[in-house]
Amino acid sequence: PHISARASMDEYEPGAGSMGGVGAGNGNTEDSWPESFVSKLEKLNETQQSINTLSCWLRYHHKRSKQAADIWAAEALAVPPDRHLLFVYLLNDVLQTARRKSNELCDDFIMRAMDVVPQMYKSMPPQYKEKVKRIIKIWEERGVLAMPDLATLRSRLDAGVASAPSNGSTLAPQVARADSAPKGPGDLGKCLESIARSDVLDYVAREEEKAVEPMLLMDDISVNEPAEIGALRQRAEHATRELDKHKALLQGELNDRKRLVAVLCAAIEAQDGVCSDIEAAIEQSEWKRSRIEGACQRLDEIQGQFDAIADMAED
Repeated sequence: PHISARASMDEYEPGAGSMGGVGAGNGNTEDSWPESFVSKLEKLNETQQSINTLSCWLRYHHKRSKQAADIWAAEALAVPPDRHLLFVYLLNDVLQTARRKSNELCDDFIMRAMDVVPQMYKSMPPQYKEKVKRIIKIWEERGVLAMPDLATLRSRLDAGVASAPSNGSTLAPQVARADSAPKGPGDLGKCLESIARSDVLDYVAREEEKAVEPMLLMDDISVNEPAEIGALRQRAEHATRELDKHKALLQGELNDRKRLVAVLCAAIEAQDGVCSDIEAAIEQSEWKRSRIEGACQRLDEIQGQFDAIADMAED
């Protein structure tokens, strides 16, 4: 439902509907999409309009769901703790409104949220934690997340999953867990499709070529004017932030692929057991058949004996 101009200036309400009819055009080329998303995240504020508008923009660009989720995760861990709740609000709006438009967008954000939300949660003040718990309760009431995912997320919040450093330099490594893995052939297919669509390595290579690689030559740098030092230092700090974000993206990608490997290994092990059971059942079936065939052969022999006796009686 459309929200009024007055409501758009109010603080974000997690249970409220998302604003519709927001224009998706932004004048940016497709190649500038990641930078555009990062810029929009930097400008995100706690108003309903700001969160609904960015959520709508993500729905419009749902074909880039994997990249969007990766960038959301990296930026969420890179911002100061006082902005963590904004990223949860955006996640909430995406999950509650995007399912009709794109299952992939929701699935990719959920996959990232299972790791990122607990990390942000640990550094939140108590009043923010209560708001996160309220959002998770709304997800449960509205069926936004499956019950196994809700149970996993709550257990990680309660366990106090170790958070990343405040500068968001990395995603904490996660051990592959059965409760966060695909549960069936359909989920496994979605996981494989999501992995196949990933372009994180190409994205990191492109971004580092622009912002990082030029700074690798700083060992041989020469400065002619003191004023140049400040500008070079800013470029170096920007390159460092980019490397931190890229490391977070790569770590998330690695976690996903390790989970997939664990799921496939578990599936292979399970199928090996099933195959062994089937082979045993086949052997048992063949044994039973041989017993029955033996009994039939014995009946034929007995029938032959009776026939012989009957012939002798006639003679």
